[in-house]
Formats: sequence, C-alpha cells, structure tokens
Amino acid sequence: MSDSFESLRIGAIYYHTNFVFKNGGTSDKLLIQLNEPSDNEPYIFVITTSQEEYRLKEEGCQEYSSEFFINANKDFFNVPTWIELYRPVTFDAGEVTDALFKTKLMKCIGILSDKTITELKNCVKRLPIIEIFIKNLIIESYNNRFGK
Repeated sequence: MSDSFESLRIGAIYYHTNFVFKNGGTSDKLLIQLNEPSDNEPYIFVITTSQEEYRLKEEGCQEYSSEFFINANKDFFNVPTWIELYRPVTFDAGEVTDALFKTKLMKCIGILSDKTITELKNCVKRLPIIEIFIKNLIIESYNNRFGK
C-alpha cells in the first residue's frame, strides 16, 4: 500500500521506526490512527503490541485493561495483537506529514476493516480512562466518515 493511498484516515495502520515513548525510550512500533482531524486538532494514534505477558486473548474490547484485542490473521495482523487504548498518542498535522513524507519515519502499511473500526469506536466510548477531549475527537471523526 502506498503512503498516500490510505494514509491519514481512521483505521490506518502505520509502521513507525524509532517511535519515542514518554519515558524517552525508542522502538519500532505499529500505530493505528483513530481520527481525521479538522482545523488545528491533533492526530490521535494508539500503540499496538503483540507481547502477551498477562493479557487475555478475548476478541474485541477489553474494558478491564482498556485494550482491544485482534486475533492473528485478522485485520492485517498476522499475530495476536492488543491495541493499547489507555495511552493514546497525539501529533500535530506537521509532525504527521513530516513523518510520512519528509523523514519517512512512518509508513502506512494497512487498514482496519470498517467493522473493526466501529468496534474500536464503541470500545473507546465505554472506557472511562480516555479523557473526554480525546474521546470526543475520535467519535466526531468516526461520525463524519461513517455517519452516526
């Protein structure tokens, strides 16, 4: 998939080389875009992980851990994958376009199905850990793309 074909839309999956965490650590990560911002709104992404550790393999929304589980060989992922909704990451438009087109730190490599995007949005709505501002941006973007 080309960087410009499906990028910058809800449900786009990005490979980010050298992603910088809040604690200063870096790693290559897969990120999922959760909104399509307008005006000066931030882009909202969530980090994925395939590290099972103490996680349960229950398909879909996991309210107790504020994660969303996608089984192997579904929606692009070839291994069991957890979407960490409890720690959304925001970037301004300039940071995203630079990472995609200038520095090439991000590359769009897939897209979630509309069904999974809807399930993710519904999960976000139920999670009290996600701040209202972020939650509203995600829901508004979803409604603008898919209707209410």
